[in-house]
Amino acid sequence: IYYERALELFSPGERERPDVVAKAGETARLAERPEAEPRYAEAIAEFLAQGNPLAAGKALVRLSEVQWFQGETRQAWTRLDEAIELLERERPGPELAHAYSQIAREHMLSAHAGETLEWSDKALGLAEELGLGIETVRARQFRGIGRCHVGDLGGVQDLREALRLSLDLGLGLETVRAHINLGEAVWLDEGPGQALDVWRAGIDFADRRGIVALVSWASAQTLWALFDLGEWEELVRIADEQISREQAHGQSYVTGLALPYKAHVLVRSGRVDQAAALAKEFLPLARSIDDPQVLAPVLAVAALVEQARGNFSAALGLVEELAEATRDPFRANQVMDAVRICAAAGRLPLARKLLDEVPVEQWREYLLAHV
Repeated sequence: IYYERALELFSPGERERPDVVAKAGETARLAERPEAEPRYAEAIAEFLAQGNPLAAGKALVRLSEVQWFQGETRQAWTRLDEAIELLERERPGPELAHAYSQIAREHMLSAHAGETLEWSDKALGLAEELGLGIETVRARQFRGIGRCHVGDLGGVQDLREALRLSLDLGLGLETVRAHINLGEAVWLDEGPGQALDVWRAGIDFADRRGIVALVSWASAQTLWALFDLGEWEELVRIADEQISREQAHGQSYVTGLALPYKAHVLVRSGRVDQAAALAKEFLPLARSIDDPQVLAPVLAVAALVEQARGNFSAALGLVEELAEATRDPFRANQVMDAVRICAAAGRLPLARKLLDEVPVEQWREYLLAHV
């Protein structure tokens, strides 16, 4: 609000105006308000007009975060490419380190483990060279997840160190993010109960500091653990809260995380028609987002719904899409249901293909591969 009021004091073309515009975009991003995207776009145009590529590159990275969170992943990648092209022409600084870590993050969410490690190492090297604590925290998180995704559980120590360093530095948003990423690794390595503790600690930290932007994200990820623990009433309650909130703000990436786990509960509880209605809603969104951690559970539960409705051909088609369009580790978490559908339909070669591609280094994936 205050930055928006401050903008009223500036005339178009004033030198300081784009800085205030960018800050208005940042506060809107953290509060998940819809004006974040147009404010960043406005700031970028003004920075470029003033010949300030570093500020423009920084704002492009922030804009990519906004678009990605809204589920506009293709646009987010485009903004990141533009930022890197702009920033690499200049002397390396914190703006470039942040851009490198953001690319590492996007590759992490796309399950490109090799690229995640490559870009996080670049970000970490530059951050340590320049003494940038916040970028060191970010890069360690993404490197940690990347290591876990290739079966190197030393990545969990990277994640714990990132959380410790973030707390030591008194960071807000990055401390919440560190809890979210550590929770994912703990879920896969140690179990859902321990992961739930990590995610809830992050939510509590965010709530007490008014960090709205990542609370919905952390809450959506608790559904993974609640599902495994059989806490399905609590899962549905949280999912409904997330869905109502998203309907008020417009569907986003978080919608894609929350809807399939509610559908899993519905179809297993015999409420197939309700699950089918959800599947109709979230399949187009998940395909548009196209990140494996969203697409894999959506395809798996949509296949279960079709099987429950007696549409075996449609169910197999969705399993085939799961096999072709997603990657580990996110696909591995859904392989049990997919294999059962294949077995019921007599498609044992496809079932074997899915099982053969499941890594077994982490406890949850190992259990799923041997059910």
